[in-house]
Amino acid sequence: MVLELSGGFLAGFGWHYPFLIYGLGFLLFLLALVSLREPVHLGSEHGDVVTEHRTDKGLVAFAYVVIFVAMLLMFLYPSKLPEYMEVELGSSTTFTGLMLGVTGICNALASVAHNHICHSVRETVIMTVGFLFIGFCVLFFILEPSYATITIAAIMMGIGLGLITPAVLNVLAENSTPSTSGRIMGGYSTCFYMGQFLSTFLIAGFISVYGGLCDSVFVTVCA
Repeated sequence: MVLELSGGFLAGFGWHYPFLIYGLGFLLFLLALVSLREPVHLGSEHGDVVTEHRTDKGLVAFAYVVIFVAMLLMFLYPSKLPEYMEVELGSSTTFTGLMLGVTGICNALASVAHNHICHSVRETVIMTVGFLFIGFCVLFFILEPSYATITIAAIMMGIGLGLITPAVLNVLAENSTPSTSGRIMGGYSTCFYMGQFLSTFLIAGFISVYGGLCDSVFVTVCA
């Protein structure tokens, strides 16, 4: 919430000022240098015996597609929300930051609840429900623009992402072994960030076809 609000506030002074927030990374880097230590690994006298289980490659590939599409749709939200709120509501960048913060908080709360949900519901069902929340989020942009609809959309987007991400990670963790975990989680990171990267080109394609952000664009993304 603090990050998004700060970014929205700084955007009021210029488009490039929000990038100053990433300077906090240098502070974290210095703290890491003075505090992190390489752990000492104590192996057993006879060596550790690790049981390798078979990896379901089809399920891993499915999880990759899910997180890629989720990030593809998710990144359309923060990248186009400021323009939408300025054009439709005349809102300030600070309020836009507030809405992005609400999304982040709902994301965190839904992720925390995943531990209780996954015991009784399959991960694929959780992913499906998560995409339904994202679809309804986009659907709210078709309605008459108002602060109420934007707030509900922000909450739904956060819940959707909070359901999908831990479900995908659970599937990958269950199909990882000590010898494959690095490769499997590396694939996850690749699909995660490629979805965010390519979303920019996706929305650019929509705008070139439809001539801007309009109901047809939101209906297409929602579907």
